[in-house]
Amino acid sequence: MARNYVRENVPLSRFGVLVAQLESIVASAAQQSPEPLLCFDLLSDLISATDEEPKESILLWQRKCEDALYSLLVLGARRPVRHLASVAMAKIISKGDSISIYSRVSSLQGFLSDGKRNEPQKVAGAAQCLGELYRHFGRRITSGLLETTNIATKLIKFHEEFVRQEALHMLESALEGSGGSAASSAYTESFRIIMRFAVGDKSFVVRIAAARCLKAFAIIGGPGLGVGDLENSASYCALEDPVPSVRDAFAEALGSLLALGMNPDKQVQPRGKGPLPAKKIEGGLQKYLTLPFTKASGLRSKDVRVGIILSWVFFLQAIRLKYLQSDSELQDYALQVMEILQTDASVDSHALACVLYILRVGVTDQMTEPTQRNFLIFLGKQLQSPDASPSIKIAALRTLSYTLKTLGEVTSEFKEMLDNSVVAAVSHSSQLVRIEAALTLRALAEVDPTCVGGLVSFVITMLNALRENLPFEKGSNLQSDLNSLHGQATVLAAFVSISPKLPLGYPARLPSSVLEVSKKMLSESSRNPVVAAIEQEAGWYLLSSLLASMPKEEIEDQVFDILSLWADIFSGSPEHEFKQSGDLTSKIRIWAAAVDALTSFLTCFVSPNSFDSGILLQPVLVYLSRDAAGCEESSCLRMLLDKRDAWLGPWVPGRDWFEDELRAFQGGKDGLMPCVWENEVSRFPQPEPINKTLVNQMLLCFGLLFASQDSGGMLSLLGVIEQCLKAGKKQTWHAASVTNICVGLLAGFKALFFLHPRSLGQDILNSAQAIFQSILLEGDICPAQRRASSEGLGLLARLGNDVFTARMTRLLLGDLTGPTDPNYAGSVALALGCIHRSAGGMALSTLVPATVSSISLLAKSSIAGLQIWSLHGLLLTVEAAGLSYVSHVQATLGLALDILLSEENGWIALPQGVGRLVNAVVAVLGPELAPGSIFFSRCQSVVAEISSGQETSTMLENVRFTQQLVLFAPQAVSVHSHVQTLLPTLASRQPALRHLAVSTLRHLIEKDPVSIVDEQIEDDLFHMLDEETDSEIGDLVRSTIMRLLYASCPSCPSHWISICRNVVLATPTRRDVEGKNDVENDPSNGTDGDASVNFGHDDENMVSSSKPVGNTSEASQVLFNRERHLRNRTRVFAAECLSHLPGAVGTNPAHFDLCLARGEQPSNKRTTGNWLVCHVQELISLAYQISTIQFENMQPIGVRLLSTIMDKFERTSDPELPGHLLLEQYQAQLVSAVRTALDSSSGPTLLEAGLQLATKILTNGIIKGDQVAVKRIFSLISRPLDEFRDLYYPSFAEWVSCKIKIRLLAAHASLKCYAYTFLRRHHSGVPEEYLALLPLFSKSSTILGNYWIGILRDYCCIFLNVHLKKKGSSFLSGIQSPLVSSKLRTCLEESWPVILQALVLDAVPVGLDGIVHSEGTVDKISENSLLSGYSMVELESKEYQFLWGFSLLVLFRGQHPTVSKLKIPLPSAKAIHEGQSPTEELNSPGINLYEIVLPVFQFLVTKRFARAGFLTMDICKELLQVFSYSMYMDNSWDSLTLSILSQIVQNCPESFLETENFSYLAMELCVAYLFKVFQSTDAVSLDRRNWEDSISALFVTAETLVKHFEPKKQLTSGALAFLLIGYKCIKEASTNVCFSKVHNYFKCTSLLFKKFVGERL
Repeated sequence: MARNYVRENVPLSRFGVLVAQLESIVASAAQQSPEPLLCFDLLSDLISATDEEPKESILLWQRKCEDALYSLLVLGARRPVRHLASVAMAKIISKGDSISIYSRVSSLQGFLSDGKRNEPQKVAGAAQCLGELYRHFGRRITSGLLETTNIATKLIKFHEEFVRQEALHMLESALEGSGGSAASSAYTESFRIIMRFAVGDKSFVVRIAAARCLKAFAIIGGPGLGVGDLENSASYCALEDPVPSVRDAFAEALGSLLALGMNPDKQVQPRGKGPLPAKKIEGGLQKYLTLPFTKASGLRSKDVRVGIILSWVFFLQAIRLKYLQSDSELQDYALQVMEILQTDASVDSHALACVLYILRVGVTDQMTEPTQRNFLIFLGKQLQSPDASPSIKIAALRTLSYTLKTLGEVTSEFKEMLDNSVVAAVSHSSQLVRIEAALTLRALAEVDPTCVGGLVSFVITMLNALRENLPFEKGSNLQSDLNSLHGQATVLAAFVSISPKLPLGYPARLPSSVLEVSKKMLSESSRNPVVAAIEQEAGWYLLSSLLASMPKEEIEDQVFDILSLWADIFSGSPEHEFKQSGDLTSKIRIWAAAVDALTSFLTCFVSPNSFDSGILLQPVLVYLSRDAAGCEESSCLRMLLDKRDAWLGPWVPGRDWFEDELRAFQGGKDGLMPCVWENEVSRFPQPEPINKTLVNQMLLCFGLLFASQDSGGMLSLLGVIEQCLKAGKKQTWHAASVTNICVGLLAGFKALFFLHPRSLGQDILNSAQAIFQSILLEGDICPAQRRASSEGLGLLARLGNDVFTARMTRLLLGDLTGPTDPNYAGSVALALGCIHRSAGGMALSTLVPATVSSISLLAKSSIAGLQIWSLHGLLLTVEAAGLSYVSHVQATLGLALDILLSEENGWIALPQGVGRLVNAVVAVLGPELAPGSIFFSRCQSVVAEISSGQETSTMLENVRFTQQLVLFAPQAVSVHSHVQTLLPTLASRQPALRHLAVSTLRHLIEKDPVSIVDEQIEDDLFHMLDEETDSEIGDLVRSTIMRLLYASCPSCPSHWISICRNVVLATPTRRDVEGKNDVENDPSNGTDGDASVNFGHDDENMVSSSKPVGNTSEASQVLFNRERHLRNRTRVFAAECLSHLPGAVGTNPAHFDLCLARGEQPSNKRTTGNWLVCHVQELISLAYQISTIQFENMQPIGVRLLSTIMDKFERTSDPELPGHLLLEQYQAQLVSAVRTALDSSSGPTLLEAGLQLATKILTNGIIKGDQVAVKRIFSLISRPLDEFRDLYYPSFAEWVSCKIKIRLLAAHASLKCYAYTFLRRHHSGVPEEYLALLPLFSKSSTILGNYWIGILRDYCCIFLNVHLKKKGSSFLSGIQSPLVSSKLRTCLEESWPVILQALVLDAVPVGLDGIVHSEGTVDKISENSLLSGYSMVELESKEYQFLWGFSLLVLFRGQHPTVSKLKIPLPSAKAIHEGQSPTEELNSPGINLYEIVLPVFQFLVTKRFARAGFLTMDICKELLQVFSYSMYMDNSWDSLTLSILSQIVQNCPESFLETENFSYLAMELCVAYLFKVFQSTDAVSLDRRNWEDSISALFVTAETLVKHFEPKKQLTSGALAFLLIGYKCIKEASTNVCFSKVHNYFKCTSLLFKKFVGERL
């Protein structure tokens, strides 16, 4: 017993108060039995207090508490109370003085030894407590194991099943707690009890407990068991049991026992028994797994097979996780698994599905990435084996597909054996093998898109060669060629189906090539009927895939040719074809393929609104009038029923969705082949027999037709269904008929919601309601039919009005008032819940009380099935009612507690239903669920109690409880507590638990990002992502990590840099690099004293040290150490996270300015020095390492990250080097990354990213003064220009090469524009490195000019939606395709502005004499001369007119307040006139379109174009009219238009000025602008430079116009206006310079006015 620590006068703690209350309850038990609910609440609080109480306080009350708990147990209590008391006992002893464990175990054993059979609850309570103590202290009380075993022998003979169950649970805990250290006699007796009494018990819960005891024996090493005992226990594993949960439990036990038997060195020898030689179970896998699988037969053969394959999986998981065998040994077991299929001469689809499950879950998912690469070779060798049966080849091919998708890459070793394995299987004699080979090649193409183009060309060539060779072949050679023809066509169809989904698209020739091959096969087939049948079937396959996969725009020009292909096949009568055809099977296959192709055609080209259902109504009625006895039972109910009700059966969700698919798999040797062009291929080959498939398709078709009928048609169909339901009630086929009716009606009503949602008529609703209720009234129907009918009634509520819904609800409630069949009552309860779910809480709010009352009464029934269905109906009502349910919460929670406290059978479904109900209550209460309240405490206790059994379904409710608290009651529990609850679940082997846990974490991030950041769960999420095998969960984890990145990056960017670095570079091959300190030789540390770096001699040692800088996460270094080989997909995602980091830090300027970062005061501890700019060296170093890493799919990410860094830090100055940019010190890495990216062997994605980075480097100023670096990058971007016409990727879509061409030309244009920004500023010198490029631009101007104009023409066509039908009329190949143009639109939008400006810079008319050489400096070049001193692009008249028209079109577009978000820098009008530096002006976030185009007009109106006759009066008038309509624009518009107006007036021929319309328009503009300038609020002083420049330009223009005025034009008013403006200018002039300019202008205008006045007089 515990020592007496009780002291007098010690104040009571919360723990002491609870102990006192417990003592009071026990003391009063003689007069009144303890109230279960009171005990439940008290014990829950006691356990909670024990966790919070210090040890000293526990010691004070330990003895009293133990005695009270013992007394409560031996008084007899309900199951939950017994469990809580047992847990409390173990916790108190564990936290207090543990010496009392011996006396407490002794007292419990004594009580159980004397226990009476008429006191089952007392005995069960003591047994449960003893088992709990063994679970915690088993190694300390091993001496009592024999006594405990004897007690179990006694209890196993009780009549009450819950006592026998508790006895075995006690024995299981005792075995696991004691390990193998107890006496051998105890283990011998335990094994005898299990095998003699437990495994054959009549109660399924007892048999489950027996299976768990056998598993416990295996876990502890089978102490005292020899090989014979192990084999004996393995043979007794009841895989034939009728109860699924029992089969699953024994399957797990069998796998564990076999794993122990295969590892004799792990077998334990107990005390008191001499050492025995360890022996291995010889042939154990063959004896207990392989042979039973092949011999399984009878009604339950599929269930037995599923149990055996689960044993296989448990066995493989045990040898990997428990016995730590190398994953490379899994290949040997995979071979044994595949040998199961060797005996099958034909394909057994169910056996094949079972083997595929083992190979995926037990083998592939447990392999590391290197082993998976070797596994590809292993599977390839299986395909090469001449002895492999078709089933083995199918299993190998399907596993190959999955392994390739899991790896995300195709290894070079596997590519070498591809032809002799997968490609060879394309010509196999079995059609299913050929189809699986096509699916494998499809998976390979998805993983490695670069192979698609070559494989497609190869397949098309093979098809044409085979067709030419077939007429000359005979016998076996002919059959072999036919198989190859069919296989190659199937492969081509598979490639066509995935081509639109490939990241780099498909070549434009693909659809036309495939269509041409298909048409030849269909219209030019062989005269040999056998050959013709194969050709036509293959042709229809290709056409189906093409129509189902490609956008209709790709083939719409041949729609009539395609439609004509069906003319011949459906021209004759079927009866005649049956008589004429020698091979009816081949004919039917051709017809089926043709119908499939026709379906694809209708889906592609025919609008669903044009469907006339009346044509097909009569055939459907004829089908429904058929003899129902001839129809199979449909298997579509599982697909149609609401997944949220699945736990009601019959397809109860298991451990994972793949296992659920296997359990529901029917299979059939005559099943339809997988369709290679469907988005989702069936999980297993041949999932349904043909008869069942036909029934499924007809019923689904009926549903669509039913939904498209008018009221009369629907009533007719419902009448036929009602008649069929009444006619066959006593027939054997009635159950199948009911299922088919449910399928048809559910499909029809659900289709109504998608086609044309509308309220149905009252007669239709009444008829359908009668049908569903008549099905429910039959009583003995299966759960699927009950669910379907109940859900159907719910759908009627959605399709009817509120009056109908309320009437139907009252009618169903009335059915529950009297005595009813339990099945019908449970179905009605579910139906009421479905009605509330469909109609919503507001519509039926008045009926919520009656519904709750009726269903709650049903839930109190002693019939477990009725309770489960009633609880679910109540759950749906709670979820639908929402806030209107608040008044019923207390009663509902009380109901849940009553059910939980009264349940003694240990069924899992009831606790699961209680947990669901509690979670729904949490959602209703929401913010009112305060911590410490009775509601919260009870909800928490209930969920904790139901999840204590560690069953998947109840554990799911535990995690969902956390999610509900996060969503609806965030104040109830801290974020830290939630995280600690969820993190262990991330590693669960149950996908459903992992999915729910991750989604809850995502909600936490969204709800409280600040608190979740402090938890630092990033490493756990990356670890989970690396281990995850479910693609859907993997996507969820990725999105959660990305959301966490954006939430936490603003406060801790260095933490994320550290995490991403450790994940990206977590590979053993870099271990040596990690250990070295390369800081001294790292270019990121600057270029001090190293001239070779500045002058472009690439230093190959560009990788800086990966040693963290600043605050980093030590946890990430521990988790992602270099010894661990992370999966490629995890590293790629980490690199993608890193690429988001510069944007995820937010907009705080301190992240991008080193001066601000050093002077910024941290707002909290986490932001201390944690500004991104402080870690830019580490970020650039890591980005460079990614850009040059060995994994090709990661390199573009690194290059794009470098571009992003340049965008974010381009204007950041270096405080250590005034006048320099921060990024200048990293130019070596940036230039080296460009060199790597622009290598001739680079892929298109990397090349495009490299061109963008090169553009930024050249136009950013970071290589200012480095002539060698500039020339090097210029040479790198010039090399692709020399091969511009040959720049093409035959394996990818045309837009891939087009995009690279656009980026390349934009890079040249950006560099030219950047150089000219210096030339256009006379006050700044031109850097030598850019001045040296001018002659190079002049040399390549002819080529670049043609290319640039071609780009602009194509963009203009896209912008105007002009479809270029003429072949070769576009510059970019394939741009005629809508798909290509849509892909290029964004790229063109980014590039055309800089290309347009680069094109006109120093452009000259064709024929201008040579090169103009500059005599002096740039500053002395006159205004109308060439800025660069070199003539650039030579324009012909047509090209000049196009540029003028294009610019004018953009100018009209620029009238709207649209801002072009440019990603390519160019000089803007605003920057030109505001004197910004080139670096500043080229990086504005947005620029108006007119600011792009108006500088273009400045170059188009120069004197050289006017003299060449390109500048005509008409186009000048058009432009001036645009100016006159745009007087409301801002000053940047005015400043440029004034310059253009001045140039036009100065450079145009004098004949223009002598034309009245032109001179009037120019004069009006000049006067208007003068008026606008003087009225401007900015015109404070004439001394302002910009204002003065505008006035000067206007004065010069006005003088020129005045000189050409003549009195006969009657422009006296204009002359007067000019004169008055002169007076105004004289008045405002404040300096001598200004006055001089005004004086000259005034003299000119006053003379003009005098002349006009004199002429008038």
